[in-house]
Amino acid sequence: DIETYTLFTNYCYGTGNSDLILNVGYTDPDDVPYDLKLVAEEIIDILYYGKETGKTMADLSPMSMDILNSNKRFIL
Repeated sequence: DIETYTLFTNYCYGTGNSDLILNVGYTDPDDVPYDLKLVAEEIIDILYYGKETGKTMADLSPMSMDILNSNKRFIL
């Protein structure tokens, strides 16, 4: 069973403050599923060339949306 997230606090010595850090990513790039890498490439393409092509995140392909939804770890 792979742990999908870690949750810990980081106390800043002398400030009296602490930060809550939630890590939901992959620690090893080889663990990232291939289909998520393809979706990332499509998102980067939209963000990088969006002004030139007129594409927005609303133009993300249905297949990519399905992949993102199937790999969702949290429901907000």
